[in-house]
Amino acid sequence: MKTSILNLLFDCTENPYNEIRQLLEKGANPNESTEYFETPLRVSSQLGYFDTVKLLFEYGGDPSHLEWTTVFHKVAYGSVTEIEKCIAEGIDLKHRDTWERTVFLLAVQTGSIAKASALLNAGADLNDTGLWGSTIEYAIHANSGPMLQWLLDQGMPSEKYNDYGYTPLMEAATQNTLQCVKVLVSNGVNIYRKDRNQFSRSSAISHTSNLDIALYLSQAGDAIEKNTDVRAELLGIGNTQIGNFSKKEYERLKGRKFGTSNPEQCMNPLWMDAIRCNKAAYDIRNKFDDDGIEQKSPVWCYERYGKSLTPLDNEAYIEIAGEHEDHYDPDFCIYNEVVYFPKPGTFQIFMYPKDIFPPTDFHTATLLGENIYIIGNLGYMGERKYGTTPVYRLNILSFAIEKIETTGDNPGWIHKHSAFLEDSSHIRICGGEVLGYENKQEVHSYNCEDFLLDLHTMNWSRTTANRYDGEGAFFSEKCKTLDFSEGTLIGIKKDEKWQLLKIIKIHRVDVEVGDIICIRNQQMTVTESDFLYIVVFA
Repeated sequence: MKTSILNLLFDCTENPYNEIRQLLEKGANPNESTEYFETPLRVSSQLGYFDTVKLLFEYGGDPSHLEWTTVFHKVAYGSVTEIEKCIAEGIDLKHRDTWERTVFLLAVQTGSIAKASALLNAGADLNDTGLWGSTIEYAIHANSGPMLQWLLDQGMPSEKYNDYGYTPLMEAATQNTLQCVKVLVSNGVNIYRKDRNQFSRSSAISHTSNLDIALYLSQAGDAIEKNTDVRAELLGIGNTQIGNFSKKEYERLKGRKFGTSNPEQCMNPLWMDAIRCNKAAYDIRNKFDDDGIEQKSPVWCYERYGKSLTPLDNEAYIEIAGEHEDHYDPDFCIYNEVVYFPKPGTFQIFMYPKDIFPPTDFHTATLLGENIYIIGNLGYMGERKYGTTPVYRLNILSFAIEKIETTGDNPGWIHKHSAFLEDSSHIRICGGEVLGYENKQEVHSYNCEDFLLDLHTMNWSRTTANRYDGEGAFFSEKCKTLDFSEGTLIGIKKDEKWQLLKIIKIHRVDVEVGDIICIRNQQMTVTESDFLYIVVFA
């Protein structure tokens, strides 16, 4: 099949300038187009391959594909002197090309501070926006740390949410631009700030698929366990397949099992292969033609949610427990094993009796000295002890686990929270969700307070919320999380009658300090930046 310029641009992760030159010299069409009007000029321009853009023009590229004025060409591959000459002759700073870029946005994308500065001095709008968003986002997409820093120096906000509910740090993490992540962190942005996603809000560390970025944000203080994408690479797993066990061996080894001592080291070869391959229970069953019809217990696997990942010294890590799938799945299971990774690709599995360490998920694991403090749990329905907060201590030398009895004002049956070592003797618990029991039914609430656990006395105390994630509190937490999508049918009880309603539209509304809003005919002034979701029913 003949290679086209567009195929090269689509397939290469870097600018294929030399390869495109060779194709052009052989007579390739510089104006080929897809049904979506993707042409070599448009694609190269969007990707920021401006030397390739110049090359395509030299070989007959159609100028109408970009709709550039003279100054656009000078910004893309000319000099500052040429730009200043254009400015002196008069330019339209508001003209936009086919990618909705002004000449100032194009200058930002090139990464040339001198060119951007000349245009800014000529009256360009620092707050200009295009298809990629703000000027900050154009610098991030171009992976230009110096340009990003220059924009921040000009007064551009470093933590403003975009239309997708991401801050610049989240956008930089998503784009895997380590240089820009470092610039933003060095400028003091809040690494714990969460996105404004409708379903599950998370911090920047969860948004990257780049291990170096995840490690950098982890070293800055965030929890690397939040990112499941880089976990396998970090631990050196996920690069092998399950071994060739016989059907009989598989049936004997596949089930979950509790330990008989504290701890019991597991030598189950199928479990060890399940960790190495990092596959779901469904994939493991398929390997052995196990349809699960007569399944009495879940197939043991290591693809889990709600497990903790604690870094030790010298690239060592400890992972604790977690759950696989939801309650309706035949392989749903909440585990209680501890897996120690002394180095990538090498590990030991430790099992525990259920009465020593029960199945645990969505907990926190805080390292202090030779111990990891395991706090909180979602656990199985029917095994939750409402009004109490489970605390366990894992010794990282012996791997023995002990239950810690606590006193005082505890958070309750908490999970999905965060934990921070306040000092050498206190752990602070923030956020999360708490389960209770009222009127013969389980009730769910958001934790809006902080709790301190004194590690000397093991006494809990309630304290002022730290607001470590910079999350606004103008609106209640229940206004910021919505588990339903547009088109969902839901039942609502009103005046002792049930109504079936359909969600037509969901709107996210961002508010800033000083905004005046009206809710239920009550006018109020916003005192801190925040957001909420508004649902339109029919």
